[in-house]
Amino acid sequence: MVLIRNTEADTAIDEPEPQLQQQSSVGIDLPGFVSRRTTQLRDTLSQRSEVDSLDKSVSGEPLLSSVSHADLVAATQAVNEHWRSLYGQPPGDTVVEASMLWLARDVWSTTDASDGRPFTWSAANASMKELCSDWEQGDPSLGRVMVVAGTLEDPFATAALAERMPTLIRRFVNRFRRSRQVTSFETLESTMTVHGALKLLGLSTTAGASVTLVSIREAFKTRALEVHPDAGGSTDAMRRLNEAYRLLRELYRNR
Repeated sequence: MVLIRNTEADTAIDEPEPQLQQQSSVGIDLPGFVSRRTTQLRDTLSQRSEVDSLDKSVSGEPLLSSVSHADLVAATQAVNEHWRSLYGQPPGDTVVEASMLWLARDVWSTTDASDGRPFTWSAANASMKELCSDWEQGDPSLGRVMVVAGTLEDPFATAALAERMPTLIRRFVNRFRRSRQVTSFETLESTMTVHGALKLLGLSTTAGASVTLVSIREAFKTRALEVHPDAGGSTDAMRRLNEAYRLLRELYRNR
């Protein structure tokens, strides 16, 4: 009898053991879930790191678009040919100056290359150099300005850049027409810009340079002695000088 009671007691004591094991099992599942979730997050981060590493160059900078120099050369030629077909002559200095203003005001700030920086020709060329290692910085021309504008706007479509040049030129022309309120683009060649006027009178074109009405008058008198027809100059040169003087006189009259 005692053995039976002991056996029952042992049985009574032993019966709860499966329940304890079950509770213990439930207690282990929660850390296991956390562990699996942690592993998943670690794998995701690892995959993302691998993708990021593919998007970076050896120097650690993001890989840039590889632009063909041949495409840029072809686009530059397309600009010159289209301009000649429209106006029968190569673009003059005034046209180039106007195109630079268009690039700075209407294009540069909207491109990723600007990165919030103010426009300079050097900055634009530096961005082009990053996109095309064969790009060489040179003096601005209408062809180079248009190529820079088209490339920075869409560096992944330079294969068709030459075909887009008539459209870019039309955008530039229309912008100038609106800003200057002119009806014919031929007038651009005879329209004086402030930069051109200062240059023609021999005054400083550096930003922040001191220009006064007195200095403008003195510069005009000096240049007039050089370009007047009676002094060996020409009527056209004198006309341009007068135009530059009138523009600057009105601009600096109240300064």
